[in-house]
Amino acid sequence: MDFYLTKKMRDACPKIVAEDPEAPTEPLFNWYVSWVPFATRSVAGDTLVAVNEATRLIVAIPGVCKTGVHRALHKLPNRIIEVLKKFQVREEICEAFRKNFETVSYHPNHNRIMTARLNRQAEDAAESWYSYTDPDTYIPWDFDLEVNDFVYRDKEKKRNFFSPQDLMEDCFSTYFKMPVYNYPAYELLVTLDLDLYKVWRRIIVPVDLSLAGFSYVMEKTFSNTISGIHLHQYILRKVDENGREAYKAAFYYGNPELYMDSPMKNWAPEAEHTISDLFKPHMNVYYNYDFGDDWMFRIELVKTLPHCDIYSPKVKDGKGQEPPEDVGGVEGYKKFLEALRDPQNPEYVLANKWANGRRWHFSVDPLIFRWMVYPKERYAK
Repeated sequence: MDFYLTKKMRDACPKIVAEDPEAPTEPLFNWYVSWVPFATRSVAGDTLVAVNEATRLIVAIPGVCKTGVHRALHKLPNRIIEVLKKFQVREEICEAFRKNFETVSYHPNHNRIMTARLNRQAEDAAESWYSYTDPDTYIPWDFDLEVNDFVYRDKEKKRNFFSPQDLMEDCFSTYFKMPVYNYPAYELLVTLDLDLYKVWRRIIVPVDLSLAGFSYVMEKTFSNTISGIHLHQYILRKVDENGREAYKAAFYYGNPELYMDSPMKNWAPEAEHTISDLFKPHMNVYYNYDFGDDWMFRIELVKTLPHCDIYSPKVKDGKGQEPPEDVGGVEGYKKFLEALRDPQNPEYVLANKWANGRRWHFSVDPLIFRWMVYPKERYAK
């Protein structure tokens, strides 16, 4: 495994003797490493960023001060394996990387093209990390997964758009001659009943996805309704032997500090639980978003996929246009649709102005479902 260091990195690591490589090496095992100036009040130090030459995968170690650069560099191989596992990359491929890490060499970075790529992606990684360290920001997702889902334009290879995650999948399957993924997953049916019609999506997610991660998936899948700015909760309702809800005993997942004076008692931090914790016998599972509007999504386990060979979370199918956020719940949405349909309605002008201001485009037939698959097909290739 070869690490190509910028001059700033070499100056910060005087004990590492960087030599030019004797022969060209496999790009899949070449990493270009930089040390990006970045610090916040909550995290001291800058960010160590490595970018893979073939896949453009980003691996970052935040909070690295000058005296800790050498130590962070030696932690980088384990950090790379950690990121691959977060992407559910199969164990055989992770083992291949481990074997290459048994012999690590360091070289000066003289590749101007890769330096430009590294600088651009390193800046994006550092800026993204800010939102994860800002004490006033609640982030319900994983930095490594999100930063590698960014979309870039690659002029050199004449590829219009790509993300590191997509490019990683293409490169791994070509090089290792095997499917990149082989992990247990769930196929879920998520339904929002609006009385007038039902909005539903079939979603594939890893069984070990955290509830914080699933909240992020819900935000991307139902983006009109869920922006993430309101509180949410997961509710488990017990049912009797006939399938009827016997009582509404709820467990709440989320940041307890956000609930303030809420009377809820049975809460648990959503980041400490996975989606598999929800599906227990004789339980109905709901996701409630925005206390007040109370958008109540029913989550059902359709089937378990023991050997999922595609990257997820991914929307498989769906129907129905989701309502806009802050419209006033189900009843408010009904009145909103009535106003948009009737030019004589006194609320017609206001409703249209409000919808246009939120960039929400109303369809006369709300069963028409215009959506973008998450995360693979949301940009053109």
